[in-house]
This record gives sequence, structure tokens and C-alpha cells, in this order.
Amino acid sequence: MLTEKIGADRWLVFDEPRLLDWCARQIPGLRADAWHREGARAIGVGTADDIIAVMVAHGWEPAYRNVQISMAATRPNWARRSTIQRLLNYPFGQLKVDRVTTLIASSNHRALKFNEGLGFVREGLCKNGCGDDDRVVLGLYRDEAVRRGWIT
Repeated sequence: MLTEKIGADRWLVFDEPRLLDWCARQIPGLRADAWHREGARAIGVGTADDIIAVMVAHGWEPAYRNVQISMAATRPNWARRSTIQRLLNYPFGQLKVDRVTTLIASSNHRALKFNEGLGFVREGLCKNGCGDDDRVVLGLYRDEAVRRGWIT
């Protein structure tokens, strides 16, 4: 397990297998089995005793320079600018993707607003893609991430 201190009491934790399970438990209807099988990577934000947020990068398609991410958080104060920059450095900096895709239930207004604030753009809607709820497809492109200062 790799860790990086990001504040007086905050840490980033990289590739700890339990982070995949934690994130899946926060997202209704999601199971982490496929993430474990495909070798998904997780980065967690937390304190010494608590996980606050997790980003999972999965479904990486190197030939298409695309990866999907799923994120979950238990409280909103985790999302500091420097933390977002470190998280987005993984797909854009290490995986060298040109776009990041995320899928969000249309009823999850908080997540939609948060991701659109990061620069994600709504690209489509999967009717009943989350059971009785629709699923919104959003994308964040490298040029927009650079423009917003998330990556250099």
C-alpha cells in the first residue's frame, strides 16, 4: 500500500484492495467483483481512522485513451483542489488518457453537480440504466482538465 500525506490529517491511499469494496458499498446496486477481476485501481482519501472518499479507475481502454471512473464520498469536505488534482493525475498523467468517462444515476443531483463543476460534460442518457432510474453519461476531456488547472 502506498500513501501520500496531503494535509495535517489527510492521506491519499493507493491500490489498497479494500478501497474497491468501500466505494462499491457507497453506490447503490454496485458490486466490486468485476473491479477486482479486471484489476481496477483505487485511490482513497482519508484520515488515520476513516475513509472519506474513493475514486476507482476501471474499464481502461488504452487503444482508445479512455477510462471510466466511479467516485464515492461520505462527506463533502474531502474535495480540496489539490486532492482533485492528485486524483485526476492518475487517469490523465499515468494512464495517458484523453478522456475520462463517468456514469451517474440521474437522481443523484449532488454527484451530477459536483462532476459538472469539475468540467465533466453530459453526453448521453441511458434510459433505465440504473434499474428504474436513468443513467447519465459524462465525459471530461484532457483539454478541459488542463484549462481548469486539474492537470498540467
